[in-house]
Amino acid sequence: MAEQLSNSELLSIFASPSLFMWKMLDIKPLPYQVELLEDFNRNILVVGGRQIGKSLTLSAKALWTAFVKKDQDILIIASTLRQAKIVFDHIYRYVSNNSLINAHTKKLTITEIRFDNGSVIRCLPSGRSGEGIRGFSATMVIFDESAFIPDEVFIAVEPALGVKGSQVIYSSTPYGKRGFFYNIYADQMSRNPAHREFSIYQIKSEENPYFSKEFLEKEKRLKTSAQFAQEYEATFVDESGMFFPFTLVYNCVDDYDYNFPRKTEAGEKLYVGVDVAYSGEDESAIVMVKEFSDGKRQVQYVETIAESSVVNLVGRIINLSKSSQIYAIYVDKTGVGAGVYDMLKSSLGSIVRGVEFTEHNRERMYGNLRMYMENKLLKLSRFDDKMLYQFSSYTSKYDITGKLRIVKDINIHDDLVDALAIVFLDAGGDDVKVLDIGMDLRFSGNLDNRPFVDKRSWFVLGDDFNSK
Repeated sequence: MAEQLSNSELLSIFASPSLFMWKMLDIKPLPYQVELLEDFNRNILVVGGRQIGKSLTLSAKALWTAFVKKDQDILIIASTLRQAKIVFDHIYRYVSNNSLINAHTKKLTITEIRFDNGSVIRCLPSGRSGEGIRGFSATMVIFDESAFIPDEVFIAVEPALGVKGSQVIYSSTPYGKRGFFYNIYADQMSRNPAHREFSIYQIKSEENPYFSKEFLEKEKRLKTSAQFAQEYEATFVDESGMFFPFTLVYNCVDDYDYNFPRKTEAGEKLYVGVDVAYSGEDESAIVMVKEFSDGKRQVQYVETIAESSVVNLVGRIINLSKSSQIYAIYVDKTGVGAGVYDMLKSSLGSIVRGVEFTEHNRERMYGNLRMYMENKLLKLSRFDDKMLYQFSSYTSKYDITGKLRIVKDINIHDDLVDALAIVFLDAGGDDVKVLDIGMDLRFSGNLDNRPFVDKRSWFVLGDDFNSK
């Protein structure tokens, strides 16, 4: 397209980031994208639902800045290199496919692009402390998925932001009322709009006319109101009342990819949890957890099977058992799961353990799971957004006896967390003896006589408890 334009047309296009996106990159921006592209405020906050085109817009803005202006240093930062490359890869593709832009490119690699006007675009992982980005100065910094970047990173990069009068863009789907990203939003929204230091864009998924309305309606049926509000309505959800608060889940997150474990080392065990689909829209979930010799656990592998075919699910689990040294397979045998359990039991024998989702078992497995999370004994993958968001399906409330009960909507998708939690059914151990979720009672002799106590295995839901 660029070859067909006159010099005067090119000059007008280069003067406008939104025209640049439309005429040079062949992507016609939506109204909210135009507003963001043309915003030159030094501080910008983008709170967006899924599929609103955040990455496309930010990549076009960064490329326009680098290509049109001289001596620009642009950093694209995310918690991991893989996340940072989502925005950067759009830029890489634009540069590769546009002959005019490519002709002015001096260096083109998978993490750095240099232009003949002295401008450079880099993508960098923040890591846990920001150590990898110290020492850089920048004229523009884009923090992608800011809600998942540790607070220490923003402190580390702060000295680089004032050197060249940087424009700083914080962009993310929200993840609870926690962390640096939310704190900026809350602070700015509490001010009179005329006195705000940030331009704030809060964009719902439905504002993208190309996003399927049918898909949104389906998601609304399959998610809790909190999950839907957070993922698609760009809303920061209050975590009070959640059984697995966002802060607790986030503290268990680590940056690693799933890697199917084909063997175990001495002292390690592999557990598999299976949550069986109950309807056509539901999914069966398989979650594999490795327990290390020090007792800590990590989610190693996750798979979902959309079809409700019992034979397909059973065959897949049997195949997995042939590929790795599995210590135990926990199967939800409630309802239709009973057939899955029977077939697996007859094929694989004693490593298969059937679990009925009674109230008692649910409290044990969810309670033990939360105990591991509170004590930082479990690692979850940062890249499994689906599982991370499903934790918000579980709420809690006190019943008439004063006991805190776990509550969830049976119509809501929480298959991955159910498959994870089931492998924690027996994880509390006989030496852990604390009762009543949320009441934080310590062990004493008179508790043994209470009629509702399961003496074989109790679980903890309190902070700083050390069993002796």
